[in-house]
Amino acid sequence: MKIAFLGDTALFGKYSIENESVYKYFQEMSIYLADFDYVVANLEAPFARTLSNGANKSANISSNPKNIEILKYLNVNIVCLANNHILDFGLDGLNETIKTLESNGIDWFGVYGRDIVISKLNLALHGYCSYNTNPIGLSSTNSGVASLDYEKVIEKFCEYKKLGLVNVVCNHSGIENVTTPSVDDIVFARNLSKIDDYIYIGHHPHVMQPIETINGSYISYSLGNFCFDEIYDARTNDVLVCQSEENKVGLIKTFFIDGTSISSGERAIYQGVDSLGFSKTPINELKFDDVTTYNENRVREIVDSIKSRNSRRDFRWLIARISPYTFIRVITRRYNSYMYKKVFSSKLR
Repeated sequence: MKIAFLGDTALFGKYSIENESVYKYFQEMSIYLADFDYVVANLEAPFARTLSNGANKSANISSNPKNIEILKYLNVNIVCLANNHILDFGLDGLNETIKTLESNGIDWFGVYGRDIVISKLNLALHGYCSYNTNPIGLSSTNSGVASLDYEKVIEKFCEYKKLGLVNVVCNHSGIENVTTPSVDDIVFARNLSKIDDYIYIGHHPHVMQPIETINGSYISYSLGNFCFDEIYDARTNDVLVCQSEENKVGLIKTFFIDGTSISSGERAIYQGVDSLGFSKTPINELKFDDVTTYNENRVREIVDSIKSRNSRRDFRWLIARISPYTFIRVITRRYNSYMYKKVFSSKLR
């Protein structure tokens, strides 16, 4: 049997059913994915009809529930909801998303303590969102989005191992538009591989990051975008998150499972003007020999990314952010940084 994993998926803008040519745009992917028994997507934009009462964030995204038809067209039958946008319109938006998914036969995991066991493939899927993505509503008590709590992930991982299941860990972590995973994420992924062979699927950076295979463990640090349009700032109408050549490229990670035998593959994709098609972009293996050199190169990439983002900011951008809500966001960011260290980075060895 075959299973495919898709990257960050948000069905708004030109990827919405409101775009008359959207089915033609996805036609090549629809044909390709029809050959898989299971297709798993990281669904970022909640299916929320009500666009009021959005979260206090720079960018809130949502999708018309009618776009469930696009997921079905792409043969997506499972979605991971453990990400930093699924609560952009609160629990009401999340619950409407779940109701829309269930009424259309699409399963979900990563929130409300829900995992998925696929008995036919001997897989256990569980998803987490890291505090380093500056989210809202993370929970370690099954009341919201599953937080990346190191000790609890290890505990669950070992439970599924005892049941004879292969773990599939979906991790929403990292820095947007940075093509190198953090040392923390590398250590985390490799620590899990020391416990048992498993599959690691990374999301959030919106760009493709390297892959690596350790014994029988398959690690994809970030699949990048499957489909994700530009996001506009409601306060200024300026582009807040823009598409680039880097984040138009994504990765589809695939597995063929026959009993206890697992073989993997991958295909690079590109969000073109007229269609989502396959790309010849090389898929890199992780090179992580010298930690100091690796970190220096990653810091340079982060600095360049920040400079590019700041170059689009002007006085009007600054004025739009002078409000009590900005202060609350600063406090939230500091809280997330504290929690990231408390439940994750301080636990790494």
